[in-house]
Amino acid sequence: MNMVLADCEEFRCIKRKITKTAKDETEIEERRTLGLAIVRGDFIVSLSIEGPPPADSSTRLTTLQSGPGMGHPAGRGLPVGVA
Repeated sequence: MNMVLADCEEFRCIKRKITKTAKDETEIEERRTLGLAIVRGDFIVSLSIEGPPPADSSTRLTTLQSGPGMGHPAGRGLPVGVA
């Protein structure tokens, strides 16, 4: 399954080459912003989602107060019984 990712970032661990003067290897984490990306499903090894917490559903379930108007069914422009 392919994935479309929005506002994604890439984190890469880069090892510096060993030189004659410095014998130990240092590892640097490089970060770059990719934006919108399409990733083929064969290349996905693991996935972690970082985002805001889900919205509280109790605020959506409250009813609205009724307004001063009246509800009428939508018609086709002809009065009933004139067909």
